[in-house]
Amino acid sequence: MNAYRFVTIGALALGMSLMANAQFRLIIDAPSQIDINGPAEFDIRFHVESDDLNNFPNFSTWGIDFTYDKSKVDLIAGRNVGGTVTFTPISQAPVGTGFSTAGFLLNSTYAPGQAGGGAGLIVSAVGNAIRAQLATAVGGSVRNNTDDPPNNEVLNKGTLVTRTAVANTAATRVPMKIRFNLDNLQVGDIVSFQFNQYRMLATDPTDGRVKDFSQTSPIVGGTFEVVPEPASMIALGSGLVGLLALRRRRSN
Repeated sequence: MNAYRFVTIGALALGMSLMANAQFRLIIDAPSQIDINGPAEFDIRFHVESDDLNNFPNFSTWGIDFTYDKSKVDLIAGRNVGGTVTFTPISQAPVGTGFSTAGFLLNSTYAPGQAGGGAGLIVSAVGNAIRAQLATAVGGSVRNNTDDPPNNEVLNKGTLVTRTAVANTAATRVPMKIRFNLDNLQVGDIVSFQFNQYRMLATDPTDGRVKDFSQTSPIVGGTFEVVPEPASMIALGSGLVGLLALRRRRSN
């Protein structure tokens, strides 16, 4: 199923005229700095949080339409081929075929009682330029609506998770991953997802009605910087200190 339509249908049913001020943010949780020498693969989560720490409303769905360069970065999910699940770049899904049809196993929660709820689609693939869509349909409490420290389910609420096996159980659900192709990157490069469209439907705490928060709720994250390994940075710092000391001696 078209992932953006997956979310938009719900928005239309709820009434697109119900717009609201910022209350939520979608946080793309993955390291923002990538060591040029690795590792190249990390867990990635999509947290939904409230901007108002005094209100913890529920969200219903979120969906993103985004573009990226698969020669530099890709998202990884479990894919069922003949009963065997292997972690596969989502860019390998056929264009226009929903991820579930293509065998990708997505959920939107870790809770055992909540099955399914994740969707995705590759809209287009032109060379290395991939346009993809991801969405969830199982919402619930925002991440910061919890005790301290939060339990695993609330901590990861709103994220897309994938599976390590065909069996749809909490034990097989793990985070999706983001993978960088370090062979095609160098120190100083900036890798990012370009967001084309975004949908966030949630409950307005002021009146209890589900509204479209898309225009005012920000996306946080999705940009990554390639940096030198720490040892190289230390050596660079030592070199600068030595150079400055040499200049001071010469000036004296």
